[in-house]
Amino acid sequence: MKIEFNPDHIRSSIDLWRSATDMKIPVHDEFKLHFIKNRGAILGNFERTAKSWLSLLRAMTPVPESKAEFDQLKAAVEEFGAWATTELEKLQAIALQESMASAIDEGLRDPDMRKILGKLIGPNSRKNPGGK
Repeated sequence: MKIEFNPDHIRSSIDLWRSATDMKIPVHDEFKLHFIKNRGAILGNFERTAKSWLSLLRAMTPVPESKAEFDQLKAAVEEFGAWATTELEKLQAIALQESMASAIDEGLRDPDMRKILGKLIGPNSRKNPGGK
């Protein structure tokens, strides 16, 4: 089977999607809100798309004169997938930090938790830091 393949379609998609998601190109305010609100889902879709593209590319064998260009395309897709994964991990870390901060704030407002903490820390903890 012989197939004509236009690698510029993949490269253009990667460039456009990254630039739009990172708001490095001018976009309408409604799209900005969309990208902010749906960043996690968008990045997850990019991650899956990169994996799908790599599955197809790994099933292909370039003709010898196109091997270098083909390898560069695979590297670009791998980098795009890694970027999406890294950005998703950053979002997850932020969400975890927010969740922990919220839980701590909520716990400190709880009178029962304040009593428990008071017993654990002790009444003289402010006067005697470090328990010395």
